Amino acid sequence: MSLFIDGTSCFSKSEWLKGMEYAKTSWKYTYNRMGESSITKRLERIALGLGIGEPAFKYFLNNEKIKFDLSGRTLWYQSDLNDFMVNSLKIDAKVHFLNEDYKFVQKNFISKTEKDKINHILNNCYCLVPSGKTGQLNKDIYCFVLAEGKWVTKDRLDLFTNYQTSNLEVVHLFWDYKWTNNNTNKTKSDFDPNGKKLGKLKITKADPNDNIKFKLYGTSRHTEFYSEIIEIKKGEKFKYTKGEFDNVFSCSQLLKEPKKQIIVESEKINFSEPIDNWKKLKFQCSKISILGFTSKKDLQIKGISVPRYHKESGFYSDTGTPNLKIKTKDLMPMSEFKKFVNAKQHYN
Repeated sequence: MSLFIDGTSCFSKSEWLKGMEYAKTSWKYTYNRMGESSITKRLERIALGLGIGEPAFKYFLNNEKIKFDLSGRTLWYQSDLNDFMVNSLKIDAKVHFLNEDYKFVQKNFISKTEKDKINHILNNCYCLVPSGKTGQLNKDIYCFVLAEGKWVTKDRLDLFTNYQTSNLEVVHLFWDYKWTNNNTNKTKSDFDPNGKKLGKLKITKADPNDNIKFKLYGTSRHTEFYSEIIEIKKGEKFKYTKGEFDNVFSCSQLLKEPKKQIIVESEKINFSEPIDNWKKLKFQCSKISILGFTSKKDLQIKGISVPRYHKESGFYSDTGTPNLKIKTKDLMPMSEFKKFVNAKQHYN
């Protein structure tokens, strides 16, 4: 393994919150590269990529004084062309996550000594690049970050101990297409460029003594992102949003979790959803490592194509999508990265 980064040195609260905010905004539009059936798991993976993987690689670039740009970033509902650009080379930072609460991880990683764990990662684990969406490699370099940690309940300590519980996310994700799939296709006969298919949303709370405050994430006109903070104070029974929505994806509490049910309703389409089960998301990061990198050319030569539900990647008990896998020990060390990106002949 080429580079270990102490999680507390490159993993900042601001980067993590930025990743979580992006995840709550874009989970509906982000490619489900691991084939997760749970939308909460999809949100978690987006947050890990934006909140850990990309900041870790950016930390490395800054530490090595390697100039980069982010010109490959796109609008929130589009897939990024690339995560980073260095010397006009497109670079993708891939995150592999070892969830310390999983028995598979406990057996194959946590139970081992550090030396045995490193040997296991080098000789028995493969880094994955999804091939299910297009089947083509469209980046020049793939860099692999390994994050170790767990999603924790609010009574456990987390990485940001100085911030008490400020990184605890209490969210509800709207999964029904009546909430999330309005006005998305311009070719459909009912497409409305002015949008606002759901109209103003009515929020009703069961307990009038609750003081609730939360943020809704969605769209107001096709792909125009719209969010709104709603507060219903003690004594108030309901409130309408100020703006009109096309779609609504996520609801994130800004105060403590409501004691009783709240109902989100679109009177315009006569559809409502009671919310009495909120998902608590809080992350504890134990360790971050940058395993190494590979060029597209080397990945094409050394990579092995594996199908969905492949059980021999090493890092996971199985995979949800088709991938190209490359053995960790076949990656180039990060100590060679600067020299490599300056050598254009690698791509001729």
